[in-house]
Amino acid sequence: MLVGKETTRTCRDQGWDGRDPLCEPVKCSAPPAIENGQLEDEALESYDYLNAVSYRCNRGLNLIGQSTLFCSEDGTFKPDPPKCVDGCPVPTIPNGKRIGGKSPPYKLGNFVEYKCEDGYTMKGEAFIVCKANGWHPEPPRCIGKSCGNLANFFHGRYEVTGNLFGDTAKPVCDKGYMLAGKETTRTCRDQGWDGRDPLCEPVKCSAPPAIENGQLEEESLESYDYLNAVSYRCNRGLNLIGQLTLHCSEDGTFKPDPPKCVDGCPVPTIPNAKRIGGKSPPYKLGNFVEYKCEDGYTMKGEAYIVCRANGWDPAPPRCIAPSTTPSTATTTTNAVTSTVHTTSKALKEKEDETKTNTKDSSMSIGAKVGIALGVVGLVVIGGVSLVYFMKRSKHEKVEKEEEEL
Repeated sequence: MLVGKETTRTCRDQGWDGRDPLCEPVKCSAPPAIENGQLEDEALESYDYLNAVSYRCNRGLNLIGQSTLFCSEDGTFKPDPPKCVDGCPVPTIPNGKRIGGKSPPYKLGNFVEYKCEDGYTMKGEAFIVCKANGWHPEPPRCIGKSCGNLANFFHGRYEVTGNLFGDTAKPVCDKGYMLAGKETTRTCRDQGWDGRDPLCEPVKCSAPPAIENGQLEEESLESYDYLNAVSYRCNRGLNLIGQLTLHCSEDGTFKPDPPKCVDGCPVPTIPNAKRIGGKSPPYKLGNFVEYKCEDGYTMKGEAYIVCRANGWDPAPPRCIAPSTTPSTATTTTNAVTSTVHTTSKALKEKEDETKTNTKDSSMSIGAKVGIALGVVGLVVIGGVSLVYFMKRSKHEKVEKEEEEL
């Protein structure tokens, strides 16, 4: 144990403050004396760690508590010393009751008789007497009666808390089956498990709910089996919000909740994107929205979407986080470099061949290359112009639809 007061050291600017402490062997002083009793052996001036001492009571008295104490880590004997009393302590017998004998306090020679509550079995003797060394025999215990294990039933099983008196068993049907009638939990009673095995029958769902401004894809049936599906559609010009397909679930109802038919489109949810054009919600047929991804994200899909009769067209885009693979720009640059290198090599070979076979050619290789580059330039300009006119045409078409609406 530490010599002196415990001191915590702290890391300061110049290093750890203080100095190493001193630990010495644990020593306990003489154990405490008890009234009407004494130590089994003569007390010493000090005791080493884990040394033990034992107490005994004067003749005719009973020792209450632990008769043996040990020298503990903090230099004291533990647990607390016992007491010597003229009698016996009151027995503690859960789920038992006294049916005979004297009420407490108990003196030498007093007796008590116990009985266990219903559903409990006694382990030990019911009749005990207060002797010089305590109760004789030891007080009994009351153990819950066992009802045994419940077997699984047809298309179901039990979820139990145990199989002793007072424990319960809850019936649970297999998937695709449901309890016939009200659920009843069985209980372990004095005579065994009460009740009887329940009946599990196949799940059946009644006709699915109707929706406003919409209907089922197929004619409704009177009942549906487990996991049977139904689908909805909206009236012309309306959009379906929610799940269009529902399934007959374990509790005999269709899930999830039926969809709704609305005149418009839901607000797109596009993480890491912001709206840069178009109308703010709510969105009606013909409304358009344009999105842009935040810095560092790449758009997958079209930035420009229009609210149509069947929802957003095209589907709202997604903003994808950058990957760890080489960028497209790098790949493209490498490809272009490789292509230029290959083309230059081919042109050089062609030039050598031309010089050898056609020395009087009226057109130089440089002129041919110039013509080729000119053609490429015209193709690029034409492509850019085509994209521009297509996008402009798309905007004009949307604006025309909005005016018509």
